[in-house]
Amino acid sequence: MQDGAPCHRSKCVTTWLHERAILLLEWPGNSPDLNPIENVWHEMKRKLSTRDTSTVHRLQEEIKHMWEFEMDEEYFQMLAESMPKRLQLVIKWKENMTKY
Repeated sequence: MQDGAPCHRSKCVTTWLHERAILLLEWPGNSPDLNPIENVWHEMKRKLSTRDTSTVHRLQEEIKHMWEFEMDEEYFQMLAESMPKRLQLVIKWKENMTKY
């Protein structure tokens, strides 16, 4: 599944997929993003904005620390449990964007 992002459409990616006969699902670029990991990335970016990430090494260290010590299992459980509500909202809003 690809959403049309430039990194998904690059020649090397499309060639690699074609050479391996990997079929892709058609997926509109403005479709509702139901993948809970996007919420995790957003939260991590928000937290990183207040930290020293001035070098690649510092950024890596902050991400590792955050992932290991700050992203608790309850948060991930809450995201997983939100999936039925997410799907219901997409249906209700006729496949348009939701608050998620």
